[in-house]
Amino acid sequence: MFVETQWGYMYQDLKHIVFFGKKDCSLENLKSIFSDFQFRSIRQTHSKTVIVSVENSEIVEADAHYTNEFNVALVIRTADCLPIFIYSQQNNIVAAIHAGWRGVENHITLETLKRLPSGNDYKIYIGPHILQENFEVKQDVKDLLLKSAKSAISNVATQKAGNYYIDLQKIVKTQINQVFPQAQVYENHLNTYKNPRFNSFRTDATPQRNLSFVVQKMSPV
Repeated sequence: MFVETQWGYMYQDLKHIVFFGKKDCSLENLKSIFSDFQFRSIRQTHSKTVIVSVENSEIVEADAHYTNEFNVALVIRTADCLPIFIYSQQNNIVAAIHAGWRGVENHITLETLKRLPSGNDYKIYIGPHILQENFEVKQDVKDLLLKSAKSAISNVATQKAGNYYIDLQKIVKTQINQVFPQAQVYENHLNTYKNPRFNSFRTDATPQRNLSFVVQKMSPV
């Protein structure tokens, strides 16, 4: 489904593009390659705040933004957290979400979906992130995350040497299916912790981030 390019992994059709960037991809690269698009970011803070995208939104504290504008690319920066993108052709709307474990616990994906118009054609794309085999937490975080799923999930937490390894993607998908079962969720199994193509904070505490975006394209006249 996704095609690997020099700068990242991309899926596109006639209506929208989803792009998950590699570690060497900069905003300048994206603006040069996708010169028809206006790129908008937010000031991510591991919250559950969702905003309507606006110009100069990079100074606004939030972890999800959405728009019904065309050719406006919504950017998310990650380095182990989940980049999650939403698209509905029926509603002409896109959303971009930054979901760390606190965002997953606080249901930021559901909070975003609740802000969007109802529809039966929502597509949700989960991007490269730290996978279960490397996402190690203590019991307190494990308990918070399992509680956020609101139902039992098989194999979502494994225990080793007193710590736990959690499948964040499975929790997010479960949260979505409970409230929006009609949504089509596309999983991703690229592990930022182990894959040298991506920045990973847990690997080396890098300050750099992987840049990803979603955009709905202006239809040709």
